[in-house]
Amino acid sequence: PHGKVFACDATMMSGIQELMQPSIQLEPILTPLVERLVHLLSSVHVQSSEYFRETVRHEIRLARERFSGNDLREELGRIQERLDSVDLLTPDIVMNLLLSYRDVQDYDAMIKLVETLNKLQMCQVAKHQNIKFHYIFALNRRNHGEDRD
Repeated sequence: PHGKVFACDATMMSGIQELMQPSIQLEPILTPLVERLVHLLSSVHVQSSEYFRETVRHEIRLARERFSGNDLREELGRIQERLDSVDLLTPDIVMNLLLSYRDVQDYDAMIKLVETLNKLQMCQVAKHQNIKFHYIFALNRRNHGEDRD
């Protein structure tokens, strides 16, 4: 209750609960340590993922400001290689990559990115209408024979 944690055996916890008066709320005091740690650690993953997503957004913005042409293509490729978790592939990050590739007319990279996303079963980002639109746009601009299928 006051930022203190009591560590004890589960049987001792149930014994304390039996001895105390029923009018006293024991839930905040007797929350098992494992439950408390699970609750605390579950928020850490979300915070670290959000931090990394914001870092990726920032890197894409910086790359667009600093580089152009082939240098921008290479930098975007390096950024994309670091996206190793499905949790990091949010629609806004993918759209920023697609728009950046579009600006340097790297249609192959746009197509490859979306096709890679389609292969990932846990990733639903490629199903967004904006991403489908840019995928079709890239296929149209690349204009290979198999692109029309």
